[in-house]
Amino acid sequence: MLSHMVNHHARLDRTFAALVDPTRRAILARLERKDSASISELAQPFAIKLPAVMKHLEVLEDAGLVTRAKSGRTVTLTSVSRVRRIRARPAIVFDAVTTGEGIANWWGPDAGSVLVSESDPLDGGRYRVRFRMLDGTEHESSGEFLEMVRPEHVVMTWRWKDGQEDPGESRVEISLRPIREGTELTFTHAQLHDEETRRSHQEGWTGALDKLEAHFAEGSVAG
Repeated sequence: MLSHMVNHHARLDRTFAALVDPTRRAILARLERKDSASISELAQPFAIKLPAVMKHLEVLEDAGLVTRAKSGRTVTLTSVSRVRRIRARPAIVFDAVTTGEGIANWWGPDAGSVLVSESDPLDGGRYRVRFRMLDGTEHESSGEFLEMVRPEHVVMTWRWKDGQEDPGESRVEISLRPIREGTELTFTHAQLHDEETRRSHQEGWTGALDKLEAHFAEGSVAG
């Protein structure tokens, strides 16, 4: 158990270190526009030498945010990042993204219904969500809450049932920051399988976060 927690915190440290640097954030932004690029393409806008860019890519890859082809010359974005402003204070938004009742209000990429929403929002607790899309297909994901810092931060593992949407385990991180309008939410889904999987999850999370934002959009700041 102790070894698991140490390894988990080490992964978190790598992710935070990767995202704090403005050059690495700029590299991710460029990849977001075209999914994959050569190292030389990524290096073009920056006033740094190619070895320095490669070092940045090593940090991003270690954090599970990008992958490199076996040749090492092509970089693929394997994470989804989104920032939203929610009209509710952080404690309210924290409950919306961690409790079964809160998740049921916005999970899923379209206006389809949430069929199951179970959650034990504690360190080491588990969650399970099943939703039906408007096309009639059903999808189920589950995982473990690795870190809960109320009302600021939550980290959880993510795995699709049967692995059709993504064959492996990935990681979701949600950070909340108080702002005048309510809460700035930063969402990252990392360690996705490949380029196609990332695009699919990007569409899905964009729709889901639209629903979360709309849920609190009317009236004054909630809470």
